[in-house]
Amino acid sequence: MLLLCSDGLTAYVSDEMLFEVLADDRKIEEKAKTLVNHALESGGKDNISLIIARNIPEEAV
Repeated sequence: MLLLCSDGLTAYVSDEMLFEVLADDRKIEEKAKTLVNHALESGGKDNISLIIARNIPEEAV
């Protein structure tokens, strides 16, 4: 899994929280919403942008 994000996310979400959310079993869309909401709840007012990409083996498609 790969997370690309702006400092609007990393300035308000700890590395530990990032790892915790990315490692859980939720859908990618839910992970993204959780991270953005956490940044907003922590005082984020800057641009909060992120992309979460996951590699899916060809056999699973």
